[in-house]
Amino acid sequence: MGKPDLTFGSSTHGGIGLSLHRPISLNPMGGRLRRLYLTLDELEAFAADLERHGIPGTDVRNQP
Repeated sequence: MGKPDLTFGSSTHGGIGLSLHRPISLNPMGGRLRRLYLTLDELEAFAADLERHGIPGTDVRNQP
């Protein structure tokens, strides 16, 4: 079985993918969430908030 992902997408401005250090339970059937995708209107502000909380990230939008 593949790794469960979850997406909350509604903005066309851009999105992020969060890889979870420890998977969390999705349901009583044993699904474990490992990656979460979000679309956001203010990507840079969200990234700055993550950095302030000690959560590093990489902007891969302009990487080859």
